[in-house]
Amino acid sequence: MFTLWTDLDRAFFRDPLRALRTSEMGQLFDEFEQKLRRTHPRMKLEDLGEELRFTMELPGVALEDIDATVHNDVLTVRAQTKDRLPEGYRAHLSERENVNLQHSISLPVPVDPEKTTAVCKDGVLSIRLATAPESKPRQIAVTAG
Repeated sequence: MFTLWTDLDRAFFRDPLRALRTSEMGQLFDEFEQKLRRTHPRMKLEDLGEELRFTMELPGVALEDIDATVHNDVLTVRAQTKDRLPEGYRAHLSERENVNLQHSISLPVPVDPEKTTAVCKDGVLSIRLATAPESKPRQIAVTAG
């Protein structure tokens, strides 16, 4: 909703630099978002009851460049890309940046590392972590004493 002051301000006190400042701020936020997206891939952790499902977008990362471990209920994913030019060749133009990341996520419940599986398809890493039996709720029967 516009206020009277804003309408008067626009009508009589035009700021010739306003559009420039607005444009620069928009560009600054766009650049920040692009850099953030490159250094922090999108990820999601879901609790499905019997298991946790973790997904992370890793476009352009080869399967052999991904390492995932579970230790003490912490999931760690490492990914690194390298230039894959044949020996003696060099790139004349490269707009793709190499990825070198490591993310550790504390899991909300204990998991069984032996029942953990990981699949990478179409640039999306999907890890299924079975919850440990002791972390699942158990109904306790109450009897008369």
